[in-house]
Amino acid sequence: MNETLKLSLQRIRRKIDKSSGYGYLYHYFDNMVKLLKEWQLSNPNDEDNDELISTIFKYKSECDYCKYNSPGWFKYAARCFYCADYLVQFIGNKSLHDCLENELSSTFDMLIDSESISFVEDSLFDKYCLKEHNGTSVRDNYIRAINKAVYTAHLHHPLKSDVEHLAYCGCKFAYKRVLEYIEKYEDFSYLKEWIPGLSTPHLADIWYRFPESYIHDQSRHRHMITSIKRYLDDSLELHLKLWEFWYDYDREEILEVVDSDTLIEVLEVFDDVPFNRLLNGLAQFPANEKVITILEHFTHDDEVWVVNLSRELLKSHINS
Repeated sequence: MNETLKLSLQRIRRKIDKSSGYGYLYHYFDNMVKLLKEWQLSNPNDEDNDELISTIFKYKSECDYCKYNSPGWFKYAARCFYCADYLVQFIGNKSLHDCLENELSSTFDMLIDSESISFVEDSLFDKYCLKEHNGTSVRDNYIRAINKAVYTAHLHHPLKSDVEHLAYCGCKFAYKRVLEYIEKYEDFSYLKEWIPGLSTPHLADIWYRFPESYIHDQSRHRHMITSIKRYLDDSLELHLKLWEFWYDYDREEILEVVDSDTLIEVLEVFDDVPFNRLLNGLAQFPANEKVITILEHFTHDDEVWVVNLSRELLKSHINS
């Protein structure tokens, strides 16, 4: 290993020790990778890995910051995991390479149980989720990761863009992995936990109130407000897609496990076409108290077409 590369690796570790900015995650890291690629082309000695291994373990140790209760640290830990994994490819000795990946599997196991999992790159999740570690199966990894992402998805704070970004990342991760899990295992049994667990009424309440409650008071922070609004919009869209997915799979289960107030709050944020479809579908069940409560609620809606539709469906539902 040439002296320039050694110094680069040492400088990275010193900056990490001193928490010197985030250059060691991006700019300095990219420069170091460029030097490593040049070194790799020179047919390096397999024994000349000490500085690189030390740097990998330094990044690995920084992943412990996933335990700190802060969106910034969650994201930081996920990025450190990315850096550590990326550097392993430059280890030419297969046995040592595999050993290091096994070490990172234990770190991944820790990240699964933290909000950091929602920031982990898709390719890394796919790679390490398939590695069974400490007796956990791939299926267990999926379930644990989705559980944590669902929890993360409801951590809203409409005055903090970093918290809203965290909640959005949790929502995006949950949406992708829930559909993937069901396709992979054909197991729909967790939908009744995961989808209500997203706390859609809580998000809908913030989404409704956000423009009036916050924009006028925070006019000097227009960029932050724009970001938060986008996160709320995108999160709500993913929530509703999952609700429709569950509805199309088993709307009877929805009626069994979700209370009428929650269903009303969810239906209220759907666009007209899906709202019409879902309400009509619920009304087709035999007379049901929850359905009656929902339909009666919408007979007092602000929109005339919703009132007329609800009255018509309520009449036919009661007589069914």
